[in-house]
Amino acid sequence: MFELPAIPDWTHPALNHCAAAGLLTHNATPALIARHAAGRIVYLATPYVDDIAGDANGMPFDLDASIACGDAAMACARELVLAGVTALPVAALMAGMVQADMDEFRLDPLDREFWACWSAPFLRGAGAVAIAPVPGWNASAEVWAVLRWALGLRTPVFVMGEMP
Repeated sequence: MFELPAIPDWTHPALNHCAAAGLLTHNATPALIARHAAGRIVYLATPYVDDIAGDANGMPFDLDASIACGDAAMACARELVLAGVTALPVAALMAGMVQADMDEFRLDPLDREFWACWSAPFLRGAGAVAIAPVPGWNASAEVWAVLRWALGLRTPVFVMGEMP
C-alpha cells in the first residue's frame, strides 16, 4: 500500500509505483483512454472549487470563472467523446447546477465537502479517471483528491497531455 500526501505532489515516488503497476498513465491521449476504458464510464477530473473563489465585485464566487471551468471540462469531454470515451465532466455538471441556482442560492459552489460527497458515487462507479490538461490541473487540490481516491480504489488514472 502507498500513502500519497494530501497536497498535490506530482513528484511523489509512490506515483512511479502506480505507473509501473499500470494504474497511472501520463501523457494519455483520448485514443489511448478509449482503448483502455472502452465501455466504461470515465470520470473527468478538472479544477472547479479551486478556481472560482471570490470576484472583484464582492461575490463569494466568480460566476465567470465557474462558467469557464464548466466550458473547459466540456471541451475536454468533447475530445474524449469523439474518441469513443463515455466521459463524465463532473465540473461542468457542477457549474451548470450553480448557474441554474443563481435565483435561490441554495447551492454553495465553494463547499468542497458537499461537492466531494455529491460526486463520490460517480467516482466509485467509474471504470477510469481522466485528468484534463486544463490550466491549474497540477496544482488543484480537488484534482489531486480525485487521483488519491481513484488510486486507493485501484481505478486506472490517465493524466492527459495537451488537447488539440
